[in-house]
Amino acid sequence: MSPRTPMLALTLLTASAMLNACIPSPNFDDRDLVKTPRILAIVANPPEIGPGEASTVSVLFADPLGGGRPIRYRWVACLGTESLGGGGAGFSGAQYGMMQPGAGCPAGAASFDLGEGETALFIAPPEESIDLLVAQFREMVGAVISEEFIERLLTDVGIQISVQVDVTTDGPSGDEILISGFKRLIVSRRAGRGTNPPGPRLELGDFGVISANAPGSSGFDCASESGAPIVVPQRTVVAMRPDPTPLDPRDDADDEPWTLDETCTDDDPVTECYGLLDPQGTFTEKPENAFYSWNITAGALFEGTTARPSRDNEWTTPSTPGDVTIWLTTRDGHGGTSACRATITVR
Repeated sequence: MSPRTPMLALTLLTASAMLNACIPSPNFDDRDLVKTPRILAIVANPPEIGPGEASTVSVLFADPLGGGRPIRYRWVACLGTESLGGGGAGFSGAQYGMMQPGAGCPAGAASFDLGEGETALFIAPPEESIDLLVAQFREMVGAVISEEFIERLLTDVGIQISVQVDVTTDGPSGDEILISGFKRLIVSRRAGRGTNPPGPRLELGDFGVISANAPGSSGFDCASESGAPIVVPQRTVVAMRPDPTPLDPRDDADDEPWTLDETCTDDDPVTECYGLLDPQGTFTEKPENAFYSWNITAGALFEGTTARPSRDNEWTTPSTPGDVTIWLTTRDGHGGTSACRATITVR
């Protein structure tokens, strides 16, 4: 039986377009300077799980003008037929994002309270709940969908479930939502499930390397691999390079793409291969495409987002001395995320 089902592919494409129309395309380039409360990353560990398995979700939140006000986090998961018809079919649905406060789950989607705290535990629906979702989807599309096609979809591609967080603080009339964000987790039956990129490493000019795995780092914090305080001069252009390795040449805009092998041989340690359903309704496989989001509290960044073949960035340090926070978030384009922040002294 052919793994191609044109009618279903068209239905999935339509559902994907409707879903993505509600999600603004991420554009970090004009938002790299953190001046207001921001959700900079939501990390799921692991980002792809099987039915009934658990993942821990954590939020990286910045509140530069909060002045130490109390911050709370409230989590909810959403499950509906769009989990099959949206980015879960391998299209270009956003894997992360920010929403207007209190957006809640889409109409018709089931809502599951995950509790409060900077982290939350998400448990994927069991097999019987996924079977029920498939039955609802069949009824909705009114199409003949083969069991083989459904099995390929659930095994090779998976479905996506939205996990949302409201960041709240004390307000004049009680709990006030500052900002909301969402993260999509992949639930599949694949044996080789996707993982997060390694914790960020950042080469900072002549200073050295800042790493999420350095001694003294914890959670979302980065520290100097040398153990020395992180200090850079004022009014200086500092080159920044993510994931530095001795054998990796300097990025150049004329370089060949890092990994575009048609057989999906992925040599980049940051990315992996994953299954998807293409717009023609055929199951295929492709490599992830990692990109880096940069944020800072002072100075100016040359780019807000970078990716191969030109992933390096530059930071023009501020003219006034003081401590500056920098955040680096790595996303692999298929649910995997890693992030950390570091405090840099400018003098």
